[in-house]
Amino acid sequence: MNLVYAIFVLFVSIVVYIFHANRKARRLPPGPWQLPIVGYLPWIDPEKPHETLTKLARVYGPVCGFYMGSVYTVILSDPQIIKQTFAKDALSSRAPLYLTHGIMEGYGLVCAEGERWKDQRKFVGNCLRNFGMVKHEGPKRERMEKRILDAADECVSILERRGADGPIDPLDTLHHCMGNLVNSIVFGKTYEEEEQVWKWLRHLQEEGVKQIGVAGPLNFLPFLRFLPRYERTIRSIVDGKEKTHEVYRQILVEHRARTRNSENTDKVDNFLAAFDEQMRKRNAAESGFFTEPQLYHLLADLYGAGVDTTLTTLRWFLLFMAAYPAEQEKIQSEMDLCVKEGAQLTLEDRIAMPRLEAAIAEVQRIRSVTPLGFPRGTSEDTRIGDYDVPRGAMIVPMQWAVHTDSAYWQDPLEFRPDRFLTDDGSFFKPESFLPFQSGKRVCVGEELARMILFLFAGRILRAFAISVPPNEVVDLEGECGITLVPKPHLLAEAITILLFDRNFNTSFFDPIGGGDSNLLQAFFLLFRFFFFVFFFFFFFFLRERTLFIINLFERSIDLESFRPTDKRRDSFVSPFLNTVLLPPSFVAVRSFFVSVFFLKYLFLRLVLVYRLLSQSPASAHILVPPSPIFSSFPRRVYF
Repeated sequence: MNLVYAIFVLFVSIVVYIFHANRKARRLPPGPWQLPIVGYLPWIDPEKPHETLTKLARVYGPVCGFYMGSVYTVILSDPQIIKQTFAKDALSSRAPLYLTHGIMEGYGLVCAEGERWKDQRKFVGNCLRNFGMVKHEGPKRERMEKRILDAADECVSILERRGADGPIDPLDTLHHCMGNLVNSIVFGKTYEEEEQVWKWLRHLQEEGVKQIGVAGPLNFLPFLRFLPRYERTIRSIVDGKEKTHEVYRQILVEHRARTRNSENTDKVDNFLAAFDEQMRKRNAAESGFFTEPQLYHLLADLYGAGVDTTLTTLRWFLLFMAAYPAEQEKIQSEMDLCVKEGAQLTLEDRIAMPRLEAAIAEVQRIRSVTPLGFPRGTSEDTRIGDYDVPRGAMIVPMQWAVHTDSAYWQDPLEFRPDRFLTDDGSFFKPESFLPFQSGKRVCVGEELARMILFLFAGRILRAFAISVPPNEVVDLEGECGITLVPKPHLLAEAITILLFDRNFNTSFFDPIGGGDSNLLQAFFLLFRFFFFVFFFFFFFFLRERTLFIINLFERSIDLESFRPTDKRRDSFVSPFLNTVLLPPSFVAVRSFFVSVFFLKYLFLRLVLVYRLLSQSPASAHILVPPSPIFSSFPRRVYF
């Protein structure tokens, strides 16, 4: 027994010696001690791998190397080194992982490399630009903007309906609406929320993500695939992929049937149609990378990249808005100043709303959705910084390490959107901000993601004041799988009623806050029902309306100034209306109500200005009591 133990110790010592001698001879990046076969894997926290690797980066420097199982891994934590490294052709290969090589077979875009990756990336980029992913205004961008706004409006409508009865988790609603937006871009169609094919497709995609997370160790220890547990997992992943591709095949068949029956065959506004057009133009011999297997993998990549990361970012944004109400109020105040009454938030408002842009960017920084970035592989021996990196290594751009480094961010663990604002209030992106990767593999849909986040976040904050339910603790830690996602949570959101401005609210009428619901009902009855009917029906068509408004602002109210003989009146009203004479008593009553209207309007404006200047809550809660009279008004909802 002692002899066996001695031989084992000797073997381990020789392996460690050879490893470190080789590291020194080739000038490999510095790294921690590790074990044969498994490398550093036993010390990586499976719940928070990004934090474990960040600690290594703090100890060993911006370029750190070690083995994770059979895969030599280099983690980068300096933004300049990341940009320089990922600009090299040697890093255009996919990460050397078992799942990308063995199961995905190099199809699609995420797992592709070489000529296939170049060809398909160019195709995807051209399609996105043709569909409207452009920075300048024009018909193309307007069409894309309309798609996004329609999805955002549907999201607000569903949240309002679902939250009427109590707090809800917004995940399902956000997933449906954002998924449908991506469906319209990828497939050219949308689904009803309860449509079976849509529910089945979402189930397959969610299960696929879970199974890939379970199979994670296979990427670094491929021999585990022979164990029964992982063998079942692999079969489950492959089976789910085939079922998903079958759904895509049915969608393709439906598309081709519509195309045959349609007179307008020139309109191509989705990836499926564009890809199918390329397949039709080429015969089998010259189809190249435009094949059905490539199409199905590409559709899955586009859906996953378009929904998963953007959806998770939006969920984090809403959670941080609930946790930091003061920042939420600043954004809503900015909206009220920049967006006209009754107008809808559009992409043209981005320049005028730097605080919303800054809040989104700060969420992307403090909760990097892909904390390990998008790892790539080296296709040849290369040099990173002062170190040699062999061919076949996995390079990990540590977004979490960069975005939480005190060398680049003051108090990096604190939520401060102001760090993305200049002294004059403009939005800017620091060099150390890398939410969409860098280099040749930069996210091809970056501009589209920015458009979606701005319009969804803005539309939701325009409609709701977000908070957490009473006694609810905001958990901002999250759960790390393929992406860093918020833990299941409930949000309470109070709809604000549009009076003359969205953010003027009468929270003192709120029964929950101790107000009087009857008073609120009377308030709306007086100023919303009776007065507006009276004013617009009786006054809009009467001859002295224009003269009264002018005199109201020129002098104090004087009934004698509204005599029918006033000559100035004739230049503003038609001869027909001049024949209408009103009794003095009616003029007096009318003048009283019009005066009340303008005094009310002035009061609302003064309160609005006061709240904006004092940075008081921009969306104080209003509760409309249950009443048939107010059935058309929104009520307090929670989600």
